Amino acid sequence: MRPELLDELRGLIARRQKINAIKRCREETGCGLKQAKDAVDAIEQGQVPALPEPAPTLAPGLSPAALQELRQLAEQGETVEAIRMLRAATGWGLKEAHDVVEALRRGRPVPQLEGALAASLPARCPGCGALLGPSTVRWLSAAAGECLYCGGVIKTGG
Repeated sequence: MRPELLDELRGLIARRQKINAIKRCREETGCGLKQAKDAVDAIEQGQVPALPEPAPTLAPGLSPAALQELRQLAEQGETVEAIRMLRAATGWGLKEAHDVVEALRRGRPVPQLEGALAASLPARCPGCGALLGPSTVRWLSAAAGECLYCGGVIKTGG
């Protein structure tokens, strides 16, 4: 686990925000609910949990338009086509691609996609100057997000 994430989770636990700590753990590592809860419990007891490394990000050549198409396919129930597209673009195995498409279909956060999208963000919000990253942007589409500080719309550079 990255030291910065461990410090962030410790801070949330100290402020009695255990649910937020579990949520952040899931967002940053891509682990499941039980694994994140167990990790936060271990941190609360002074241990350093062993968590999987974050899932790989998408192939750099996958454009925001392709990400938007992938989301649309998943939302429309075109699971097989979305998996096919994702595997072709990333070289991922069937299980990894299926898990991402299912998460998209159900409207759940997908760290694998958010990281790829965040890489195409400007460093700072043009509206308020805040540093931008996966935890400070709510994605509106594959080409635009909303700054969680000021509500301004940020377009990706892709």
